Amino acid sequence: MRKITRRVIVIIGGIIAGVLLIAAACQADQSSSTGSAPSPTPSPVLPSSGEIYYPGDTIPRYDVPTVTIIVPPSTTTPTTSSGPATTVSDGTYEVGTDMAAGTYKAHCPAWGYWARLKHNDGSVGDIIANNIVGKNGGSMTFTAKVGEYVEIRNCTFTKIP
Repeated sequence: MRKITRRVIVIIGGIIAGVLLIAAACQADQSSSTGSAPSPTPSPVLPSSGEIYYPGDTIPRYDVPTVTIIVPPSTTTPTTSSGPATTVSDGTYEVGTDMAAGTYKAHCPAWGYWARLKHNDGSVGDIIANNIVGKNGGSMTFTAKVGEYVEIRNCTFTKIP
């Protein structure tokens, strides 16, 4: 499972707000097109189970919209002609192929992140080690080994001798 970023949360909130606004507009159109005032909604009956029943219902109603967002794993790879890269930034790299093995260091801005991974399939269980700097940024160092993958976000790392 991938980490949900602040940007994704804002996008989800915007989608939900948009759906609610459209639903309200559609309901207003229906009441104005009939020329009569909308009929009052009956008061719901709230049993202890948390389900919502309106008078006359035989099955519960769930008035909360469901939004599912599937985020595929990043597969950004650098284009180099002289072997594996020694400077890497946002993306996921295979060590030994896309980036050289060794120790990398960077001073990252707010929320810079790196992770060493067993595989590149987006599974949380694949994380060997990771680190993130907070809102004030900071220095980070990691050592990448051949056969691993490295994911980097919001930072540029350079291999140190």
